[in-house]
Amino acid sequence: MAIKLEPTYTEHEVARILKESEGETVSINDRGEGHAEGLHELRSAGRGRENVTPSELLDRLAFEEDIDVASAFDGCQAKAIAYAFNRKAGQTTLNWLCFQNAVSVFAFIDIVAGNFSMVSYSGEHTATPPSGARFVVAPTGRTFLGMPAPKHSAAQYMGIKLMKRGGARDKSLHIRTAFPLAKARQSQTAIITYAYGGSLTQNLPI
Repeated sequence: MAIKLEPTYTEHEVARILKESEGETVSINDRGEGHAEGLHELRSAGRGRENVTPSELLDRLAFEEDIDVASAFDGCQAKAIAYAFNRKAGQTTLNWLCFQNAVSVFAFIDIVAGNFSMVSYSGEHTATPPSGARFVVAPTGRTFLGMPAPKHSAAQYMGIKLMKRGGARDKSLHIRTAFPLAKARQSQTAIITYAYGGSLTQNLPI
């Protein structure tokens, strides 16, 4: 789907973009794949969709050294993204992605007013393990003061990475990832990566 630069995104349109993006790269030089639903949505809408399970979120926290919080939307990812796209910060993000040499935009957008349900696992929310142990050690060596337990809350912010399906000069939207944040940030920002034979990155307010 082509990038729209007006605040008229629907949940259905976003769901279609998510499905088209899942597992896909944007060019032969792109090392990543779309994983918004597969890692950050518990209940994807429609048949043949990817989703993550609570146990997989816990495994990510336990086995991935660079993950402090593993989170997912609870059946509302497409709706939350549409909400973000239709806000000023989302429209600014999409406009910047349309710059001729822009490769990607990674944005943090305030979605607190949307009241979107999410689940997260972290070392800050734990339960006493059945053994009664005072702490738990993950395979990475990270120590938790109890067994990380699911925390249900409303998302405060969304982290989302947008790209162009056919490279820097294309106008088709690819959603690489979109995950909920349980804590608010100081401000809404976006990191824009451009290609000029090399690369240039800007971190700007939105």
